[in-house]
Amino acid sequence: MNFKNNLSRLSALAVLSIAFFLIFNFVTNKQDALALNKAGKHNVEVFKTPSCGCCYGYVKFLEEEKFTVKQTDMRSLQAVKKKYNIPLDMQSCHTTILGKYFIEGHVPLEAINKLLKEQPDIDGIALPGMPLSASTWNSWECAPPIAPVSASTARKSRPSRVKMAV
Repeated sequence: MNFKNNLSRLSALAVLSIAFFLIFNFVTNKQDALALNKAGKHNVEVFKTPSCGCCYGYVKFLEEEKFTVKQTDMRSLQAVKKKYNIPLDMQSCHTTILGKYFIEGHVPLEAINKLLKEQPDIDGIALPGMPLSASTWNSWECAPPIAPVSASTARKSRPSRVKMAV
């Protein structure tokens, strides 16, 4: 009888310890991912057309999130999209370059931070198309939290695209 009580207590303690570890790990990883760009400045270059207020709004959003942003206005973005091998079905109204990665469109901060943290072997990530509101930018109008972000490996012999879970 005493053996069963000790075994039950030990089992309960083991389950609680594992649950605590998993919860702590999840919270810590989420905080780390959100704090990545706060800890150090990341330089990005945003290629956009001069007349697009939506793209300018995304630039302001990145600056508010402590990115150092260089804006490059162009009449046509096709040369940039070709240079960085951005597949046609992933293209959007502006292209952001962060290190070796392209970030196409109004990609949410959580996806950018995940890219920075994991540094996968891909060309970039995208939230294709134009935002719902071209006059202003905010996360609800342009990049809803449930929007699927795609990752591209176009530089490989067989291009592939996968949905990125944020």
